[in-house]
Amino acid sequence: MKLNLRKAVQNILLAGLFLAPAFALIAKDKTKILFIAGDTKHRHGIHEFKAGSMLLADALNKSGLNIDAKVQWYGWPQDESIFEGVDACVIYADGGGNFGEKYAVLDENVKKGMGIMFMHYGVHPTKEVGEKYYKPWIGGYYDDAFSVNPSWIADLKINKDHPASRGLDKPVKVYDELYWNMNMKHDCDECSNIASAVPTKKNMVRYGSSKFWNKSAYDKLGTEQPIIYCRNPKDGSARGAGFVGGHYHNNWAIDDYRKLVLNTIAWVAKVDVPKSGVPSQKVTKAMLNTNLNRPDEPTQIELPTADLLTQAPGKVPELGADGRAIQKKRKPKKKPTPKKPQANTTQPAKKSVAKAPVAKSPQAKKPVTSQKKTAKKPVRKGPPTPSWPPTAPEKVNLKYFSVPDENLETTVWASTPQLYNPTNMDIDHKGRIWVTEAVNYRKQREQRRKEGDRIVVLTDSNGDGKADKSQVFDQDPNLAAPLGIAVFDNKIIVSQPPELIIYTDVDRNLKFDPKIDKKQALLTGFNGRQHDHSLHSLTAGPDGKFYFNSGNCGAIFTDKTGKTFRMNTNYRGGAPEEYFYTPTHELKGAKSDDGFVWSSGFTVRMDPDGSNVEIVGHGYRNSYEQTLSSFGDMFQSDNDDYSSCRNSYVLEYGSAGYYSLDGQYKWQPERRAGQSVPKAHWRQDNPGTFDAGDVYGSGGPSGVAFYENGALGKKWEGMYLSSATSRNTVLGYFPKEAGATFELNRFNFFTTNKNPNQSESAEETEKRLYFRPSDVCVGPDGALYVADWYDPGTGGHNSIDNSCSGTIYRIAPKNFKSVVPKIDLTTIKGQIDVLKNPSPNVRYLGFEALKKSGGKSSGQLIQLLDHPNKFVAARAIWLLPHAGKKGMAKCLELLDSPKANHRLIAYRALRRANANMLPFAKKLSQDPNTAVRRDVALSLRHYSAKETAPLFIDLVKAIKGYDKNYVEAIGLGAGNKENEVWQALKKEFASNGPLAWNQAFARITWRLGPSDAIEDLRLRASSDSLTKEQRLFAVESLSFIKDKKSALALVQIAKTQKEISKETSDWIFKRATSDWADLDIAAEIKNIYDPEAIKVQGITVAAEKTPSKLKVPAISQLQGNADQGKGKIMICTMCHNINGAGPHYGPRLEGWAQKQSKDAVIHAIINPSQGLAHGFKGHEIILKDDTVVQGMLESKGDPLIVVSTGGLRQIIPKSKVKKIIPMKRSLMLSAEQLGLKEQDVADIVEYMKQWQ
Repeated sequence: MKLNLRKAVQNILLAGLFLAPAFALIAKDKTKILFIAGDTKHRHGIHEFKAGSMLLADALNKSGLNIDAKVQWYGWPQDESIFEGVDACVIYADGGGNFGEKYAVLDENVKKGMGIMFMHYGVHPTKEVGEKYYKPWIGGYYDDAFSVNPSWIADLKINKDHPASRGLDKPVKVYDELYWNMNMKHDCDECSNIASAVPTKKNMVRYGSSKFWNKSAYDKLGTEQPIIYCRNPKDGSARGAGFVGGHYHNNWAIDDYRKLVLNTIAWVAKVDVPKSGVPSQKVTKAMLNTNLNRPDEPTQIELPTADLLTQAPGKVPELGADGRAIQKKRKPKKKPTPKKPQANTTQPAKKSVAKAPVAKSPQAKKPVTSQKKTAKKPVRKGPPTPSWPPTAPEKVNLKYFSVPDENLETTVWASTPQLYNPTNMDIDHKGRIWVTEAVNYRKQREQRRKEGDRIVVLTDSNGDGKADKSQVFDQDPNLAAPLGIAVFDNKIIVSQPPELIIYTDVDRNLKFDPKIDKKQALLTGFNGRQHDHSLHSLTAGPDGKFYFNSGNCGAIFTDKTGKTFRMNTNYRGGAPEEYFYTPTHELKGAKSDDGFVWSSGFTVRMDPDGSNVEIVGHGYRNSYEQTLSSFGDMFQSDNDDYSSCRNSYVLEYGSAGYYSLDGQYKWQPERRAGQSVPKAHWRQDNPGTFDAGDVYGSGGPSGVAFYENGALGKKWEGMYLSSATSRNTVLGYFPKEAGATFELNRFNFFTTNKNPNQSESAEETEKRLYFRPSDVCVGPDGALYVADWYDPGTGGHNSIDNSCSGTIYRIAPKNFKSVVPKIDLTTIKGQIDVLKNPSPNVRYLGFEALKKSGGKSSGQLIQLLDHPNKFVAARAIWLLPHAGKKGMAKCLELLDSPKANHRLIAYRALRRANANMLPFAKKLSQDPNTAVRRDVALSLRHYSAKETAPLFIDLVKAIKGYDKNYVEAIGLGAGNKENEVWQALKKEFASNGPLAWNQAFARITWRLGPSDAIEDLRLRASSDSLTKEQRLFAVESLSFIKDKKSALALVQIAKTQKEISKETSDWIFKRATSDWADLDIAAEIKNIYDPEAIKVQGITVAAEKTPSKLKVPAISQLQGNADQGKGKIMICTMCHNINGAGPHYGPRLEGWAQKQSKDAVIHAIINPSQGLAHGFKGHEIILKDDTVVQGMLESKGDPLIVVSTGGLRQIIPKSKVKKIIPMKRSLMLSAEQLGLKEQDVADIVEYMKQWQ
């Protein structure tokens, strides 16, 4: 095909413009301030450099002074381009940052005009660095020879002639560790103090480290010492400052102390300090306890109190003959008696690796880089566990497995004792499988292996298809049932709340050694340690981005560019409160720094260094993992609470709908009359949610994968795989494009479920149920690997299998010989070969190498477009924008491709390359393919309404019928500009007035929910010329506009329109008790909802007085009668819906027992409090009149919505509530409380095992 040369040149020129970095295209209008926050080994609440920097940066960003402040934490930035355009750099770190040769980089930037400021330990470099850099930059530094670090009560003297003093009219008094006797530059007329104070024997509380105290400092008592000092060059070059305080984190809550520092930072950045100083909101206790180094520390940092300023003076250290403090000798610690090595590895004991020191978790707990041990938490009581290591490992017999292809076979690749209880796995470029274990899972935490859980590396060294080597990479008490692992060469990323941890195996020996290797928190702030609904695994996308997700425990976290993301959720169940590190339950609709509101479970897309985070999906319950095809389509499974597990295509930025947007309401309060549970569960009839895909009932979904190429053959290319633990199955799908979503037709790909034609014993059938697939991966050899958790039961925070057995199965062609391709990243051909690899995290290595190769790779990438496998060909498109002018020209050419998937991927590739998408959106806004137009709509999200209005008109014109995801994509693209977009659409589609709307415009109005549409919707709802269906749709549309005017419009409609009055009143009641609770409409809707008139019925569930006399082994031996059980189970209808009878209160039982072992079902009936299902935890609500209601909270907002035994749903205004107490036992009565005998239980179980 001949290339139109003129067109190619135009395209290349366009590319140069559209791909220019954002900061180059926009005139600089903000002052950029960069904080570099260091790590620390100090205890909780001290040297909280990251949290302090974030607090100050947030204040500057919200000051109204046009400042863009970002925080780089835990060391020097990997990408030094972060300094480009920075007006001031603030370093808050131990040892001056310990930057070594990188001080020269700082110096280069200071010489270019970047202001610089050091805070607290930041003013303490080596003497060489202090003399060479600090004195010229800021005028002085902490000198080990004579400077000291006491904690004292300082009355600050503020230099009123300096701009940093503005707004500080009152005396400032503070208790802090304030260095003095500094090594200052003499005869410096450009140097001065911004604040100073006089240390005396009376105000000296602690004299600091005795190794520093000296006679020189003693002689300076009673003399003025700098607290904040600065250098202001007369030639207008870079300003500098040093602040000796900032030791105690809670001092940032002292308003004027904080203002003094903020003023100084602004001055260093050459911002004109306002007359009243830099404004900032009052710091609360919650703010102090956000972004801390140790998020799992149970002790909260308190606000400073007045008694800190009245502390008694300390004793002056005694000086020795050398003029320095006499060091007191410490008694040597007794060495512990060496313990016998634990059998936690398949290697001989003499080769066992020394355990790594306890890692610390940042945020409110200890950072991973520290070597200091965490305080032991009290062990909660649970069932007795065997001594460790256990004996008699088990696995499911291979004969029970089936795959739907006679050419494939299943083999055991690894099993216990090579690994235990695998939660997640990844396969590296050498074919080694890395596994995270959860032996100390939930109720067994700290009871099985006190050394902590492990990361294990399994190797098949001779290629015989079986692992023959198992090696512990890391074992650490901080590893507590980690749920995710990803491996990229020698970088290992582990999901361990509150952190996403990144290891670097520097010496590549597969053993973490803290003296050699690195262990850092990539991101932190994720709730739910020891919780299934927390941080899950990370995967690499075809775009070179990293993707990971978290369940509905939520998070408040900040990326490496300083943007904070707040995931709204009121869920705090399933784990001790101290394992919820961030106050997500207090957010109540708070926006994140990107300007949008996000809720509950979510997926993140980010750069590999933790910067440029985007939330690309939210509103989940508990998605365990995500996978992306090479086209860039993301698929996931998600957990349920009422048998509504799903497998879905995730619409970018979309909500799955489990929680309301503000995170306060689950799905039940918004369930419509007659609406099915699956539709209600994922809010499928509401605006603001994406298509749920395949909602398949119960399943316990876990790991997922997308198979595109490899050993299985062409038949299986394009298969999405989803592990379903409670179904003992890995489900398979071949996603088929269906408009703006995908059709997902499910089949069993890998299962132990019995064939109905098979005849076998009850014991054999029972053993099939122990297969619990926790993850599935595609190996670099092209085979599939499945990890088996192995347990008689699943769910309820419990594991019954005390052997902790685990197995990895391999699915491959019969007689398969595993060959892992050797990778060569030094040549373009080698890089292309790696890009073709079947394993996504392996081919990421090829992507990165090709991206760095730039234009050199364009020729071979273009050739790859002709690969017969469409997925392999697609991988090349993502790299074209990075492959020089030739690659860019080809990418732009693909926008005109006759293949819709090429147009779509090329458009996505340009987006990921940060192109200006408006010209390309204009080109494709009328594309014949719905999926292409869907992505055009999504790409408009960050552009103004003025720029995008014509494009939205094109997109709406293309609506034919109702495609949920397409309408939702338009709504997401119009996010935060709904009114403006709607007005533009109204001019185009509704020029004949509100009664003449077409169906497409009515639907888009429903989705956008613009307040500007309220009057038009009221007129439509009130018009007799429209059908009742059209009028009710207008009422529904009004119901989803959170605006008092909308509520009042509905009140008027309810009063005046008799034909639709009941339906309108129902909507008012539903919204007033949920999303509209804070709209101040109580008086107007009193006839519909009056909190004062509500009468609450007390209802409680009796606790068991004595332990159950019924025993699992005895019942298990009895022969049950299913016919008898069918009748006896009806006693359970007070809580469960059974064959149409009873409320949907407790979990759905139909089909559940078939996926559990017999013993597990018996145990659940006789001991219901031993394993509580997620989402079914009880609360006790005590009213002010002492009425007690026990039940499940569907809403924790105002009013509370609580459901109790019998399905009784009550609305309880918070004004009536005295106390809410989480229950530690089940709301379900035990078998004995129900009057059931052993035979009764056996009969019920027999019936349940065949009930489906």
